Amino acid sequence: MKKHHARRLRFACKNHSSLDRNAAHKFAANHALSIYGPRIVYSYIPKNGCSNLRYSIALANGCISGPKDAGWIHKNNMTFKATLGELVTANYTFVVLRCPYARLASVFLDKVVQEYLSLGALRNIPLDSKSRAMVYVSKIIRRLREGGKPNFGHLSFRDFVTLLCQPDALMINHHWAPQSSFLVYEEYDDVFRLEEISAAVKETKAKTGFEIIDARNIIRHGTDQLDKIDDVQFADISISEIAAMKKAGKTPLHASLYDTNLVDIVRTLYADDIALYGQHFGVESLLF
Repeated sequence: MKKHHARRLRFACKNHSSLDRNAAHKFAANHALSIYGPRIVYSYIPKNGCSNLRYSIALANGCISGPKDAGWIHKNNMTFKATLGELVTANYTFVVLRCPYARLASVFLDKVVQEYLSLGALRNIPLDSKSRAMVYVSKIIRRLREGGKPNFGHLSFRDFVTLLCQPDALMINHHWAPQSSFLVYEEYDDVFRLEEISAAVKETKAKTGFEIIDARNIIRHGTDQLDKIDDVQFADISISEIAAMKKAGKTPLHASLYDTNLVDIVRTLYADDIALYGQHFGVESLLF
């Protein structure tokens, strides 16, 4: 395993203010997690298999003992946040990227639709509610109310993407923030793609001894257990209808949420991420 005495921090010199006031660096650093024994730093990006990684890190760092403790990770996102010293002296660094089109579809199906499925009609929830509705849902509702669409369940994937076109919308919540904003380093020892996560499992184990555990059947966040439907164009199907499908054990295939117009919009919104993914894995690996 190659060791580095000092690693170049990607955002540190982009802003000459105090590092603790550098918003871009702080955002990336807050998502850089330490694995203490082998001195690894992993940059976690939501919806890129991060539950598996955070579960594996909690095991490796001795804070949980197995599946019965899996819920612990959801209250401890910041527990293993790397210090500045750990960032610059890490023995090994890695990150997992995902096709931006697939990641945004996953955010919509696993977060926006799931919140609706869990909570029912969200329009009556106060904006300062401390219920299970996540903060980002309240912010979506605030913006949708301003746009004259107060009934959350009537919204579609097209409406969601349109919301993200607002100037400040991409950084409202880390689940859909651009992947490039999570990269704390100029370079990583390994950049893996979620679509071939088995390569990350093999490489990290061989190079560092750190074992990535497949925790999907333990955490059960995603849509892996649902039947995928691809014979319908879902771009304009409402959240409430998709929630009813999920309740019945079915979910849209990621590609079926898009039409040509939505592909073009997302290509523009996430241009840096698409370039980043193409640079490492080739544009032919993208969903579109």
